[in-house]
Amino acid sequence: MQKKTAFLLKVPKGSRKTFAFQRRIPIPGEIRKYRYETIKDPRIDILNSQLGAGVEVKQLLKAAQKLRDDFYREDEERIGQTIRTHHTENAQILERYLKFHFTKHPRNIDPQTTRLEYQRAVESIGNLPLTTTDVYQLQKAINSKHQGNPQRRLVSRLKSVLKFLGRALDSELLSLDKEDLPEVRFLEKGEYLKVRENILDWKSKVFFDCLVYTGISGSASNLQSGSTCIFFATHYSSL
Repeated sequence: MQKKTAFLLKVPKGSRKTFAFQRRIPIPGEIRKYRYETIKDPRIDILNSQLGAGVEVKQLLKAAQKLRDDFYREDEERIGQTIRTHHTENAQILERYLKFHFTKHPRNIDPQTTRLEYQRAVESIGNLPLTTTDVYQLQKAINSKHQGNPQRRLVSRLKSVLKFLGRALDSELLSLDKEDLPEVRFLEKGEYLKVRENILDWKSKVFFDCLVYTGISGSASNLQSGSTCIFFATHYSSL
């Protein structure tokens, strides 16, 4: 889970004479390590001016706690606005890229599927901006949602978009998962003969023989035998 910024309230006590607020920001890539920023805000000045005028700390504590809550709310709103902005920018970049892609490949046989694949690739990185996010973060975002062949397709599409943005070197650093190859079980001689007996259409039977006798590996066909549909992958060369 991503660590969030925290807002700390320092109450007047001992040598501390005023209210103070700090922003605690997680250091990326580090565990339980933070940097701290003192918050400067006119609302804090007003709070401390009341303290200086003689109002007791316990009377101002509720107002100080509400101010801290306001800092949290305002930070959430800022993050939300940033997310919406990045989504909008990424969508605009995608539209520009697709216009370029379809101009370059006017004979694309299935533009709707192409558009959907590129859209999925961009959506897979969430709110990360395409123009500035480092490759490690892009890779992590995709890998957290997709593996295997789906990951390979999305990364390939994202590589093209990054190249379009002038990030050719970065695009080469994105890595594809290992390809998922379908498992092929080779037919024994007895299985071959049994399958052949059930093929009624002579054209399909000749095609099946060609696959076997030429030693084609991993070739698949869809044969009709009455109402039975036979799927096979074969490699047999020692009849």
